[in-house]
Amino acid sequence: MSETIHQIIDYLENRLTEELHYEDLYRTMGYSKFHLTRKFKTRTGLTISDYYLKRRLSDAASDILNSTQKIIDIAYRYNFNSDAHFSRSFKKEFRITPRQYRNREKFIVLTKKIISKLGLSMICSNTRCSPIPTISILIL
Repeated sequence: MSETIHQIIDYLENRLTEELHYEDLYRTMGYSKFHLTRKFKTRTGLTISDYYLKRRLSDAASDILNSTQKIIDIAYRYNFNSDAHFSRSFKKEFRITPRQYRNREKFIVLTKKIISKLGLSMICSNTRCSPIPTISILIL
């Protein structure tokens, strides 16, 4: 995986509990919005915003299962502006409500940080890592 993609992932991973300002990301990486989003999607199969949302929801799911914190407090920690917004996003992603998940009514697959292993891009869940299909693009 290219160094730029690693930098984007690190940038996002360090801000999972913060409000993300995409313009700051583009400025920090030194690329236009179009170029950076296209490059990320080509290499990972996800848009930057989809990756960021999946990671926030996955970390929140871990907190729901492994802590006694109120779900609303976890929602606010991961910068969801309301309990309803968090619950809708959680249910859309995992097909289960946060409360059902806490009660262990269903197992869900969480999205973990994308890593690079032996030159292959990988996306990891709580059960396994899988190669991400990539498309080579020659830019002259």
